[in-house]
Amino acid sequence: MDYRHTPQDTLDVYVIAKQWMWKAQQPNGLKEINELHVPVGRNVRLTLASEDVIHDFYVPAFRVKMDVVPGHYNTMWFRPTKPGRYHFFCSQYCGTNHALMGGWVTV
Repeated sequence: MDYRHTPQDTLDVYVIAKQWMWKAQQPNGLKEINELHVPVGRNVRLTLASEDVIHDFYVPAFRVKMDVVPGHYNTMWFRPTKPGRYHFFCSQYCGTNHALMGGWVTV
């Protein structure tokens, strides 16, 4: 697979990082905090931004990781292939409560 270019049929989700939480917004307007619900077998593109400091969105089970930088949008995509609940983390030290900055992807 070519991970440099996003396939055309994707679910676009916007994710904003902020000390010490992740805010996601689905195309239908559904907003979640520290949760991300995505369908199995469909490409998902995340557009990531930060409200404060540098963060890093990391989902070990999907082998995806992307810097999240204030004043800049980064995108990444993945295709979940197995239903389940997967932990995501901030993998860039971002302050005193960095270790608490995580959540769950539910497929």
